[in-house]
Amino acid sequence: MDTFIKKLAIYLTPLLYCAFLSADEIIMQVNVKTLQEKLSHYRQSQEETLLQESVELPMDEVKEIKTETKEFIEATLIGRTMSNKTFFSNSPYAFVLFDTEYGNDTWKISGGVYGQKGLPHPDLPINHLYVDYFGDNVHVKVGKMVSKVGVLDYLSMVDTLNPIRYEFFDDPKITIKKIPLWMGQVDIFPTDEMKISFFVQPYDSKYQDYTGFYTNYVINQFVPQHYQEFFNQDPIGQEIFSPLYTNAISPFLSHDIESKRPSRSLKVQNSSLGFVSEYTNDYGKMGFLYFNRYSEIPLIRVDQNLLNAALTYENGQSAAPDLTNYIASLDLDPIKSVEGFRYQQAGIYGETTTDSYGIRGELAYRDKVPLLNNYGSITSLGLAIDHLTPSVYYSLETQYIHLSQYNKDAMIAMMTTKFEPVRWSFFRGHFENRLIAAHVDTMNDISINPSFTLEYDRTDLVIQGIVSEHNSATNTLSILIRSVF
Repeated sequence: MDTFIKKLAIYLTPLLYCAFLSADEIIMQVNVKTLQEKLSHYRQSQEETLLQESVELPMDEVKEIKTETKEFIEATLIGRTMSNKTFFSNSPYAFVLFDTEYGNDTWKISGGVYGQKGLPHPDLPINHLYVDYFGDNVHVKVGKMVSKVGVLDYLSMVDTLNPIRYEFFDDPKITIKKIPLWMGQVDIFPTDEMKISFFVQPYDSKYQDYTGFYTNYVINQFVPQHYQEFFNQDPIGQEIFSPLYTNAISPFLSHDIESKRPSRSLKVQNSSLGFVSEYTNDYGKMGFLYFNRYSEIPLIRVDQNLLNAALTYENGQSAAPDLTNYIASLDLDPIKSVEGFRYQQAGIYGETTTDSYGIRGELAYRDKVPLLNNYGSITSLGLAIDHLTPSVYYSLETQYIHLSQYNKDAMIAMMTTKFEPVRWSFFRGHFENRLIAAHVDTMNDISINPSFTLEYDRTDLVIQGIVSEHNSATNTLSILIRSVF
């Protein structure tokens, strides 16, 4: 298979939104956790905090929490501004969430309403709304909520039930950091060590459809970059084809794909079905998962004559015969169809600790990813090592991905360093940094994300930088203020 198809196979897959993004975009997807949350991997975090953040617990721990359920009303106000107004055109962002919780020993209802500025206006102001039921050996949770699968924090290929709210990717509250979606979850505890979970999640095309991002990357970034040499050096390409593509072809293709995409309504028949079996003991935990999901990115079928013309041009041959066949056909629509499909994903995961080190891992296989006019499959392996010293917390996460159709690989690694907070009178401050390195085919990128947080009571001031070697257009300084009442 020639180079052009190999490159498209890499760039035109759903991995764009989690593994094949440049490192600066990956930074916008990380889930920043406090040191106490990190220590949950060592099973030392407070149980009530874990339950509030939708981290599943063994049944004996759930029983203890049942008697400690509290009613509360809380308001969270966040404001964030970016210095790079060109890329972050909607900055400043503002978000306010009022959430409440009420329950007793056997049930609990949690809900929250929100408002926002600089972001798409919500259809309904309901951020989350779900009910918990605690039985003797069962935990049922139904509603608009957040749920986690697997053990990796940042680069997981299996934790896909809830997308990230990018503008507030580093918020410590999970119902702000991630977008709650409608689903149902049933946890059954046959023994104190064993948990079996079942998931049902209706497909929500508003938050789980990445067609717009996918086509925007392909049409407005990949294709122009791929033919940049032709655009710049060839007089015809520079004077005629380049402006024609920018002003006419690109908008037409975007509109054509948009008009053919599957319906955006909430599709119950396209629901995701999942099963997770998890075993936990004093040494750690191991789990098996299986999900049958509706794909977040459709299969886009392109006219084969146009595809052949691109291939012959890439090989230095004349594309005229294939273009002639395309023009001679009765149907000149370059996009033949935009098709939704289901895929299956299975995996295993586990974590353990030894002294001051934690080890986590995920191995997963997905049978279908959309390529050009056909499908491929991917295998992913994620590993993480955590280390805690008296003054510094270190965490290294890596994700390796193999695209079997074209025998291509991608690798992403992220090193998180978090220093112990320092107190000054009524204030407390701490510094942390994330270093991200990505390798995809011939592309390499390194990004850093340093931040300093100053805390006073329940108000935080965060000064943060996003710096990418490969994509300097997204470099920015961020200032965030967060208060909880």
